[in-house]
Amino acid sequence: MNKWITILVISLLVSACSAQANTGLVPEKTPGIRIQASTPTPLPSDLRVIIKSSSVSLIVEDPAEALSVLEQAIQDAGGDIMSASSYTYPESGTYANLNAKVPPESLAELRQAAHKLAIQVANDSIYNTDVTKEYKLAHEKLARLNLAEEHLWGLITTSKDPDLVESLTLLRELLKIDIENVESELLRYEQDSLRANLDITLTESIEPQIILE
Repeated sequence: MNKWITILVISLLVSACSAQANTGLVPEKTPGIRIQASTPTPLPSDLRVIIKSSSVSLIVEDPAEALSVLEQAIQDAGGDIMSASSYTYPESGTYANLNAKVPPESLAELRQAAHKLAIQVANDSIYNTDVTKEYKLAHEKLARLNLAEEHLWGLITTSKDPDLVESLTLLRELLKIDIENVESELLRYEQDSLRANLDITLTESIEPQIILE
């Protein structure tokens, strides 16, 4: 949709300027409204937006008990439990899963706490995802969208053509939806960089059964 909005903006801006030029109208200043071009807040040149995540799979004696201990440790570290569950299968024992958002600086400590509960560490991975480029591109896009929205508002408040005003108003509403989407994208990057993602899977240790014939 972004491509078509851009084309519509250009077309309607050209049409609006042509209409004003042909009629000799000079844009009037609307009382109480001051249209200014958006100047994006410069981002620091050394800005890095890093999203940390970790996945841990453990073999434990009692998954439900280990889950309870880990939930408390995460809360004590200032983290938030996003989801937690446990389930039991007659043939294979009990399993538990936990997903949490935690302060990045507490990630190593929480992983060590999980290891202490384990009979065996089946998997322990940590990932750092650099989304700096994506964040900067979204920031630049937001500035362009805000500028286009301001230009449209300026035309809406000065145009004498009701049909053009109606078209520009509709287009402005579409632009505002795009602006909200990009703002949400930026907020998601910011929140994800401030809270590391931690996934823990707990599997019950099952003693092999000896079948006597």
